[in-house]
Amino acid sequence: MKRIDLNEWKQIGAGGNGKTYIPKDGSHEAILKVCNGKGNTLESVRLEFESAMECFKSGIPTPEPFEIVRVGKGYGTLSQFIKNKRSLCRVCADNPERIGEMAALMAAKGNELHSEEYTGTLFQPASFHIRRGLKIFHPFLTGNEIAVIEQWIDSLPDSRTLLHGDFNPGNLIVSDSGTYWIDTGRMFYGDPLIDIAHLYYFAAAMSRTVIVQHLSHMSRIQLVTFWQEFLKSMGIESESDVSAYEAGLKKYVVLDIILRHSFKPSRLLVFLLSFQVRKIIKTQLH
Repeated sequence: MKRIDLNEWKQIGAGGNGKTYIPKDGSHEAILKVCNGKGNTLESVRLEFESAMECFKSGIPTPEPFEIVRVGKGYGTLSQFIKNKRSLCRVCADNPERIGEMAALMAAKGNELHSEEYTGTLFQPASFHIRRGLKIFHPFLTGNEIAVIEQWIDSLPDSRTLLHGDFNPGNLIVSDSGTYWIDTGRMFYGDPLIDIAHLYYFAAAMSRTVIVQHLSHMSRIQLVTFWQEFLKSMGIESESDVSAYEAGLKKYVVLDIILRHSFKPSRLLVFLLSFQVRKIIKTQLH
């Protein structure tokens, strides 16, 4: 396994689960990603690398993964460097007048992704991850709440539609050579509404939080506007239609929260999120 000296690399980005670097010598043939904290284990990095490779081989527009490397006591991945790239978040933050354009682009690329039927064997169905995550939430939920969530899982369609798993404008980049999905380490398949619910949770429900604003480089108003423009691109514009659509997404928000924390769960974070889960379930039952 190749060993990387981080002193020879320059950081160019940071996200919720890692930092990215390019060589200081200007030979930008590859980009290095180093995962944060507990995510920087060989098992975790290998899983993310294999997922990225599976996406690339499946024809999903994503940078080509090259290899796993050793970085200090941890690990990283080298992948194709996309020149002059910017995430949709960066474009919207730097040019707010383009939020509508970028939201429409994400809706279009999301439709393309969600039209892909997965025929491989590496990815698991969303229901598999949700059931695994629900076990982690068990200590913080009542038996009735668990039963409701299990019913929602059972009602999911038997679909092999590819889902991103972290469907937000920070994970779609534009460049001179095209548009690419990044951070594809948690791909799975199932109901596309799980991806849409994740975007709703990220851009609307959580837009008031400092951490989401920091990660997206966007203000709350910009995030909410992005979500509203995304809905418009789907033909959902009137206040009543938006309210009805968002109400229908709430149960998928719960499933998305549980699914995402089936991967590297923090018991404290699960405890805190359980309050949100219980609140949503309560509103859905009344």
